[in-house]
Amino acid sequence: MKFFLIIILSLTTLAAHLPASSAAAKVVRMISSDWPPYSGSDLPEQGATIKVVRAAFAKMGYHLIVEHHPWERAISISRHNPEYIGILPIAYSKKREKTCIFSQPVGANMPTLAYHRDDPVEWDKLTDLKGIPIGTVRGYLNSVEFDRLAAENILTVRPVATDNINLRKLAAHRLRLAVVDLHVLHYLLETDPDLVEERKKDKKALPLLIPSKIIEKSDLFICFSRSRKGKRMNALFSKGLSKIDPEKIFSRYMNDLKIARDQDHLISGPGKP
Repeated sequence: MKFFLIIILSLTTLAAHLPASSAAAKVVRMISSDWPPYSGSDLPEQGATIKVVRAAFAKMGYHLIVEHHPWERAISISRHNPEYIGILPIAYSKKREKTCIFSQPVGANMPTLAYHRDDPVEWDKLTDLKGIPIGTVRGYLNSVEFDRLAAENILTVRPVATDNINLRKLAAHRLRLAVVDLHVLHYLLETDPDLVEERKKDKKALPLLIPSKIIEKSDLFICFSRSRKGKRMNALFSKGLSKIDPEKIFSRYMNDLKIARDQDHLISGPGKP
């Protein structure tokens, strides 16, 4: 009995002197939503942006675990559950800066106003779109100008839960415009069952849904919690990010998904989601 007691005491003493870099201490937990191809529970490696972030943390000896929830719930969890150190990917805003420590950029958001090929909408500035219902995703940020115009009821917005819903409504002529990121548009046109079915029925050469101007290119970030740990993990992430090539990782991922990335034909313009 004394022998076993000595063994237990020895193991306890040894555990107390183990470095803090044990397996449990090397896990980083974050929240995200399904926003393919940037992030998604069904995507390879959970998406392009998450692959970049995971690679950066791996360089620092940390394993990234990401849970996916609908966007508004993901935001709520990230603010109220200390088990999660951040949410990604997310756009910057002054309001969010009150609760976020923003990381270095982990990607770029390229929102466009998509329309049906057979019902084009021409516009030069956002105010030209007055009176046209525009599909948006509930909880997503648009550009400062877009959101201001929507808040002032100059722009008419129709918020829904996901990009998929908006694009299906466009395909069915139940909307004339929808704000959607360019990569998200390409991905969903190739993978959403309803949109794929529409494409199979369609005999025309042009895609069913067309992107118009990029309304504003903006960076995407991790929103780390405003805590001592959040500040420390942001600094650690920055070091890891400097040790990888994010653009190369992202491009390779997108090519593996066979997403068209050539945007030279796009026209730049004002605005963002």
